[in-house]
Amino acid sequence: MKLRSSIWATILLLGIYFFSGGTGDTLAGGGLADLTPTRTKTDGLKGKVIVIDPGHGGYNAGAVGASGKTWEKTNVLFIAKDLKTMLEAAGATVVMTRETDISPESKTRNQLETRVDIANQAKADLFVSIHNDANKDRTIVGTTTYYYGSAQSRRLAESVQKSLVAALGSRDHGVKSSPYYVLRHTKMPAILVEVGFISNFWEEKRLADPAYRYRASQGIFEGIKQYFSSSSFETPR
Repeated sequence: MKLRSSIWATILLLGIYFFSGGTGDTLAGGGLADLTPTRTKTDGLKGKVIVIDPGHGGYNAGAVGASGKTWEKTNVLFIAKDLKTMLEAAGATVVMTRETDISPESKTRNQLETRVDIANQAKADLFVSIHNDANKDRTIVGTTTYYYGSAQSRRLAESVQKSLVAALGSRDHGVKSSPYYVLRHTKMPAILVEVGFISNFWEEKRLADPAYRYRASQGIFEGIKQYFSSSSFETPR
């Protein structure tokens, strides 16, 4: 009798084990409902089309460093390429306005019009233009993100600015509205990021440092990811 009782007890325990999802913790935590998969941090980026716009290029160097030896067009291209890699790894489709040291323009469209055309034709979910800032006052340092128009663009700017400043430990100049051509004429949420002041000797060195530029890419990436994670997100078309 003792043997039979032991066998039936074992069968009963196995039944409880399998019907509870396999662990005592699952049963205690609410049963099978706890087995529902959770969303990963990058779920919101999957399938999104994002245009990255490294400012300037080719004969148009943009701002020149305080030392006269570094260029905005070079710094922002490296940041953009790292950002492209991060976004693609998270499942996004990335369109670059340029991937080499060229000015993206044609015989009929100037470089600003071409950048806008690329974004609008791609029917992108976001447009992110990357730049280095400059000022005659060489003591000024810090990060600024610009937007124009829509509340979605402002929210994107706020998200990216917050993450970028945190990643770089830079001075926060905040989010500002400005009617830049590429922000006025793109048909999706759009921002223009001024990562730092290349006109400042100290910040020029940071912007030329591959490790610092990589951190800038990470900051922008995290800001974009946080933007898409909001349940209220809806891309205007």
